[in-house]
Amino acid sequence: MLQAIRDKATGWIAWVIVILLIIPFALWGINEYFSGTAEVNVAEVNGVEISRDLFNQYLQRELNQREEPPEGAALDALRKSVLDRMINEELLAQAAAGMGMRIAPEALAAQVRTIEAFQREGQFDQDQYRRVLLANGLTVAAFEAQQIRAMLIQQLMDGVQKSAFLPKASEAHLLAVQEREIELSWLAVPVERFEAGVEVSEADVESWFSEHAGEYVEPEKVRVDYILLDVRDLEKRVEVDEVELRSLYEQQKGLYRTDEQRKLAHILIRIDEAEGGREAALEKAAELRRRIADGEEFSALAREFSQDPGSAKQGGELGYVARGIMDPKFDEVAFSLNKGEVSQPVETPFGIHLIKVEEIKPGREKSFDEVRAELEREYRRNEAENLFYDLADQLYDITYENPNTLEPAAEQLGLVIRTSDWFTRAGGEGVAAEPAVVQTAFGEEVLGEGDPARSLNSRPIELKRGGARDNRITPVVVLRLNAHRSQRPKKLEEVRDQITAQLRRQRALAEAEQLRDRIADELRSGRSLEELAQEHGLEVAGGEFVGRYQGGVDGALLKRAFRTPRPAEGGVSVGTVALTDGSPAVFLVSGVRDASVGDEDPKRSFMARILRTLYGSAETTAFMRQLREEANIVLFEDHLKAGDEG
Repeated sequence: MLQAIRDKATGWIAWVIVILLIIPFALWGINEYFSGTAEVNVAEVNGVEISRDLFNQYLQRELNQREEPPEGAALDALRKSVLDRMINEELLAQAAAGMGMRIAPEALAAQVRTIEAFQREGQFDQDQYRRVLLANGLTVAAFEAQQIRAMLIQQLMDGVQKSAFLPKASEAHLLAVQEREIELSWLAVPVERFEAGVEVSEADVESWFSEHAGEYVEPEKVRVDYILLDVRDLEKRVEVDEVELRSLYEQQKGLYRTDEQRKLAHILIRIDEAEGGREAALEKAAELRRRIADGEEFSALAREFSQDPGSAKQGGELGYVARGIMDPKFDEVAFSLNKGEVSQPVETPFGIHLIKVEEIKPGREKSFDEVRAELEREYRRNEAENLFYDLADQLYDITYENPNTLEPAAEQLGLVIRTSDWFTRAGGEGVAAEPAVVQTAFGEEVLGEGDPARSLNSRPIELKRGGARDNRITPVVVLRLNAHRSQRPKKLEEVRDQITAQLRRQRALAEAEQLRDRIADELRSGRSLEELAQEHGLEVAGGEFVGRYQGGVDGALLKRAFRTPRPAEGGVSVGTVALTDGSPAVFLVSGVRDASVGDEDPKRSFMARILRTLYGSAETTAFMRQLREEANIVLFEDHLKAGDEG
């Protein structure tokens, strides 16, 4: 905490800080501290630089998705993985640009409208769009440039995947293997049958305990007192000031202004030189406009003739659009029409359009009363955040100045001292689910010698897991030891029943496995499963053809049975297995039935889709490898570690 340093930087401490500051000025010169620094890059891809700032943004997104941040070698591996992905993206973007790929404004607009964060009540909202981008530090132009880049990369990858050749033989073979059925019978030998007859003596228990005493240990445990500072709790403390709310409204009026939006539909006729070029496209559009004027439905003609695959199926519907989203010529005409009016043919780089205005939402400014609840939430959050930082500084100071108690901090800051449940070094519930809390609780400062009287308050700890994802500030806690239990070996009296049950189960299982193996040997000698089941008082199950993923059949049994060799004509294959619950079982495979699926069967088309995905992935990997082999890639791996911890 800077405030803590500032407050304590007096006397000899202040002189130490001054001396430490003088040394670098003397060694490198004061000019270094005031001159600008060149942008640092982590890689160059065919001359295009990847900056460390952009790399850190990618890395931070990865770290935010993980409950436990990696450290050491794992963090180094993540850095390299993120950089590798950024290089691949840059190569793909360059390849797409080199092939002349483009994204139509209509496609971009359709993509943006599908993003839920930009919608209100299921509909795209231009005001919400700007608000979300502003909250994330993005301009519309920057965001849409990112979207176009991502769409171009996806377009290229889709093309590569679809170019993969799918051999019919592979499809047929995989389908036969996956759809194969076997005739399966089995019987399980219940372990419980033998448990009643197993005797476990006191000497057996004592002998086992003597040999395995190290396995029966009560782990070290602690219980901690703690103060939790959470901005969500502080929001409840904030008293709302109506004057401040109205002032906030006046400052942010622009965010509550909705621009005019129009619900549009269009018919697109692309310009194809092979079919008469521009004149033919204009003539076709004019003909369609005459048919609309004569009473034919715009939507029906759009479905039949529009060459925009994204909107044709919806009768040309483009949804609600604000100014600036579409091509400038398209935009100008669309916002000059009246409701229900159809435009003259409009030419853009994508072809010839007929545009229809279906609805008009006038622009308006929301009143204070309409947005008051939203303003109050924002006001409470902002005030709570300011209060949080102030209290966090005070919490640090008070718990530092009173290292043997949390009471002064709780009293002065209006916070509550809470107590955790017992937990081990493996963690626990509540606050003890946080790895940093566990590590600190068992650290020398808090744990001390296991005596609460000798325990010191911890530093403030950020609760990564405890913070709400929609919250910008994670809660912090300060700990001190409440109670400690050292690790201790358990006494025989505490585990006697556990060991007795364990030994009884082990011996009963051994007897059950011996019986199963004898039955398997007799089956191989030619005796029937039914005869042996009756002889030993067991029950035969199955007897029908089952699939590889048959419901109601033990998974371990199916996995083992489908790996058993195909039986000879008129014969059987015998196998043994431990079922999922541990019971020994013996089984017979008495027949195999391969799949017989026609070309039109849905299963075959489903299998073909799976194979296309697999072959497409292989094609993508090969394409990516080729791009990297042909590229000039320069890495600056020594720049990866700087500045990414914050």
